[in-house]
Amino acid sequence: MPRIFINYRRADSIAYAELICRQLVEQFGADHVFFDLEAIDLGDEFARIIEQRVGSCDVLLAIIGPKWLTLAADAGGRRLDQPHDYVMSTKRAFTDSGREALHQGKQAQYLLSCITG
Repeated sequence: MPRIFINYRRADSIAYAELICRQLVEQFGADHVFFDLEAIDLGDEFARIIEQRVGSCDVLLAIIGPKWLTLAADAGGRRLDQPHDYVMSTKRAFTDSGREALHQGKQAQYLLSCITG
């Protein structure tokens, strides 16, 4: 059974991500779908948990909403251009873990994008 990580921007595509999460949980079970709002409790170390779950997933599903490219950061500029943007760092970590897995002869991982809006 695949382990699926749902990657999305809350300010852009949370409604789509929640709907997709529900469908994936119905199909694969809650233990196989990671969705941060349901899997990380207040007080948990967000960055560490994200890193662990990305490193152990088989599929990263990136939900790309209509403002994904242009959403502004608090400091100005686009969010995805910020060095500590969680959405982009999550995708980079997944890509890096996939390369490492292939070098170790493990099963390939999959990055899927779902464009909404």
